[in-house]
Amino acid sequence: MNLRHLIPVLATALLLTLSILAPRSVLAETTMRAEVDKTTATIGDPITLTITLETEPGSGALLPDFGDDALGEWTVLAAPPATESVLEGVTRKSRTLVLTSFDLGEHEIPSLTAIGADTKTNAIPVTFVSVGLDEDGELRNVKAPAAAPRNWPRVLIPWGIVLILALLAAWILYRIKTRPVALDPTLAAVDLRPAHEIAGKELADLLVRWQAGGDSDPDRRQYFYDISQIVRAYIRNRYGLPATERTTREIMNEIKVERIAPETIGRLRTLLTDCDRVKYAADSSLEERFVEYVEASRAFVHETREHRSQPGSSEEAA
Repeated sequence: MNLRHLIPVLATALLLTLSILAPRSVLAETTMRAEVDKTTATIGDPITLTITLETEPGSGALLPDFGDDALGEWTVLAAPPATESVLEGVTRKSRTLVLTSFDLGEHEIPSLTAIGADTKTNAIPVTFVSVGLDEDGELRNVKAPAAAPRNWPRVLIPWGIVLILALLAAWILYRIKTRPVALDPTLAAVDLRPAHEIAGKELADLLVRWQAGGDSDPDRRQYFYDISQIVRAYIRNRYGLPATERTTREIMNEIKVERIAPETIGRLRTLLTDCDRVKYAADSSLEERFVEYVEASRAFVHETREHRSQPGSSEEAA
């Protein structure tokens, strides 16, 4: 082959090589399209609008701004964030909106313009029809309410049970109100001794029980509970305070109004607080001081006992 025939062949090969190696523009221009899942819907039905923008990599074009009144009078039900992907040298940005309208008739999704590019979407017409129209656009026939068959046993049996229960309750209340009131035999046994004598006797009996076996009892919290109850009962009988139904803090707040020496009040607070620690917190470190607490209870009762002014009384003689 001579040089004259070789030159065209070499030139053609060079052009093909350059065309292969040279960077190609994958996308001729920026494009954007809008699509909806349906163009006819009933009032309030959601419509999915998808905006897709395709650009070359590195392009500054962005999806339209959907803020303010960009979509006119459409109601936006949901607006998830946009997505972006690169495939075969094309950058694809997409965003999906869920729209609806509550007005009948023809509506239009307006044309949207990309940011940083001259491309825009076409307007999309959407028709909203009434839920009362059929497939042909005619009003649906109103169906008469279906008559439910009466199941009389099923209706009457529950009401009969309710009536029987109501009559039974009324009869019980009548019997309770009309029955004779029996006197409680325990009411006749009234202890007329002064409060300090009752408490002193109970403390003495408690100390006897402790000395007889309480020191070897594995659970000695009951004895401290008994001390607390004896003192509380004494406060109830002596001052008329419901101490047996009060906490230690409530007792200390209520007994302040009585004319009791501060050191005696302090002794009472320490006594009740320590008994609570043994009873509820199982503080065994205080159990060895049981006799000391009995003596502290006796001292409180003695210091706060009632002084009777009748002539010849044992208190006055003492």
